Amino acid sequence: MSTQSDSNNLLSQKIYWINKLSGELPETNLMLDYIRPSVALTKNKSFDFELSYDLSQAILKIAKGSHFSVYWILLSTLNILLQKYTRNNDVIVGIPVHDKNITNELNNKIIPLRTEVIPQTTFKDFIFQVKDEIIELLEIPTSPNRCSFFDVVVLLENIHSQENLNYLNNDITFSFLIDGEVIRGNISYSEQLFQDENIKLLSRYYRNVINSIVNNISTKISDIIFLEDTDKYQLLQVFNENNKEYQVELTINNLFE
Repeated sequence: MSTQSDSNNLLSQKIYWINKLSGELPETNLMLDYIRPSVALTKNKSFDFELSYDLSQAILKIAKGSHFSVYWILLSTLNILLQKYTRNNDVIVGIPVHDKNITNELNNKIIPLRTEVIPQTTFKDFIFQVKDEIIELLEIPTSPNRCSFFDVVVLLENIHSQENLNYLNNDITFSFLIDGEVIRGNISYSEQLFQDENIKLLSRYYRNVINSIVNNISTKISDIIFLEDTDKYQLLQVFNENNKEYQVELTINNLFE
C-alpha cells in the first residue's frame, strides 16, 4: 500500500513540474562580461562577503533561529534582486533539497524553483510564496555549456552540501553560512564569464536589498531598492562618462591614430 502511495505521490510531483516548467522558460540574463564558450566552464573564482552584525541579527530574528527560515529569506532576497536586475518577473534558480540519509550525511538533489515576482506583493507574503514552491523532485538534464534550467544556484551550508553540487554547469552559485552571530556569503563564478568587479557589485546590490526589507518585511517589492544613491552616481556618472576633449584642429583620421 505504501509503495502504491509513494508511486502516486511521485507521479503527482512529476505532473506538477511538467506543468510548472512548461512553455517558454525565462533565462537569468545576468549580463555576461564575456561571450559564453561552447563548452562548460568551471567556477574557478569566488568572492567572499559578509552581512553586517545588525543585518544578520535582523534576519535571524525574523527567522526565529530556524535555518530553513533563514534560507527562505536569503533565497527570496536573491529572487527579488534577480527580478530587479534582469527586469524579468519570471525567475528560475536552482535550489538543493535538504535530505539526510541514514548515516546523517547530506544528500543533495537539485530542483529548479520557478517563481513569479509580483511587484505589488509584500516581502512577507513573497517569503511564504517561495516557501510553498519548495518541493522535492527532479533529475536535471545536462547541457554541453550551461545548466539547462537555471544559471544561478542558492544554498545555505548549514543545511546543504556544496560539494555535492560541483557537477552543475550553472554560471553562479550563491553560498551562505550562519557563522555564530553573523551570516557570511560567497559567490563562486567563472572568470571567463564575469569580471571580478561586477561580482563585487552584485554582492553589494544583494546587501542593499536586504537592507531595504529587514526593518519592514511588509514593504512592497516595488519599493525595495537595490541601487543606493552612491551606486546610482557610479552608474550614471562614472561608468557612463563619455565626455572627452578633442583638439578641434585635428581631422577625423588624426583622432583615431
